[in-house]
Amino acid sequence: GDEPIIGFAPRITARDAAFPQLQEAIEKSRVVLFDYLKPGEDSPRRRRIRPLALVDYEARWHVFGVDVDIEADRMFLLSRIVGDVKITPKSFDSELRDGAGERALAGLENVAAQNSALLEVTPGTEASLRLGRRATPAATQGILVPFVDLHILADELASYGPEVRVVEPTALRDAVVDRLTAVVATHSDEGEPS
Repeated sequence: GDEPIIGFAPRITARDAAFPQLQEAIEKSRVVLFDYLKPGEDSPRRRRIRPLALVDYEARWHVFGVDVDIEADRMFLLSRIVGDVKITPKSFDSELRDGAGERALAGLENVAAQNSALLEVTPGTEASLRLGRRATPAATQGILVPFVDLHILADELASYGPEVRVVEPTALRDAVVDRLTAVVATHSDEGEPS
């Protein structure tokens, strides 16, 4: 408590553009339509859901609901919603919302418990501070960090640059390398004459 916090960069969770429409649809028990772009796909896919809860998990907003087309529970990251959310006149039983937030968080925690990344992190760095909060020590060396979404974790890890190295899983390591390679390629073109 006596030491100054120097170099600490707080992260503030801001609501995504889709938040107000989804919140209104949940309150009114109305079906919504939106376009959703998953990583690796070229174009968004139209989704139609009964939105049941908005949950903040690892500083990212998700909407939990029932996908009307397949009648199954689904979770969507708000930052991947493309364009506006359309609230339809089609309503649903408001009792479906009962316990939905708790079910959504339990589902996210279950996914995180099944996925972990083995990382080597430079001590005393921002990566060490941020990742250390949600990590456990690995059996041999490094730390284990649970994650829900490989692409989101890859973005975060790439942002730390040389402060972190992904040992496994291979798909995560490849995703981080791809991001870093893209940064190098983008910046190596700068300053070259046209």
